[in-house]
Amino acid sequence: MVPPMRRTMILILLSLSLALSLGSLAPSATARDADRASQGLLITYQGWGKLHRGMTPKEAQRTGMVSTKLSGCAAGYQLTKPYAGRAYLTWNAAKKPWTVRWIIVIGSSDHTREGSHPGTTLAQLRHQHPYLSKVVRGGSLTGQVPSKVDVWVAWVKKPYGTITYHFPYGTRPTRASKVESVVVSKHPVAYYGC
Repeated sequence: MVPPMRRTMILILLSLSLALSLGSLAPSATARDADRASQGLLITYQGWGKLHRGMTPKEAQRTGMVSTKLSGCAAGYQLTKPYAGRAYLTWNAAKKPWTVRWIIVIGSSDHTREGSHPGTTLAQLRHQHPYLSKVVRGGSLTGQVPSKVDVWVAWVKKPYGTITYHFPYGTRPTRASKVESVVVSKHPVAYYGC
């Protein structure tokens, strides 16, 4: 029979050994970050993940989502991997320091609290958002004379920001049409790319 003191020591050593071996099996911080990024980020009325409208380049770069490399497409900085294939940024470059103006999300794993994401149908979007605007031509938002072929958009607006849902460029979407991109901005916007 093992004395009680020795039994306690054995249990403590076994517990410690188990904890250390399980700790070595735990994913590293970078593996956890990559896994979290692959699961999708939350799209809110003010941002996408840790990135928010109004951030300066230095603030945005501290999130790890924005690089120090300037974009060849639009004025501003590019996103880092694994975010680069999932979204675009537009920068308010009218004054210094620049700030994040719009976040255009195209990654289907990224979603709003209601579950809306690129790939959601118009019917699902209406069900998820009772206050969804009418679907309108993007040209009507930019002050252009709308044409039959245009980008079509609908949005949900809050006092602190807007989420605009873009449908593919072309004719008016049907209930089965899928959201192509989600734009985080101050007001409803039509993004045509750069």
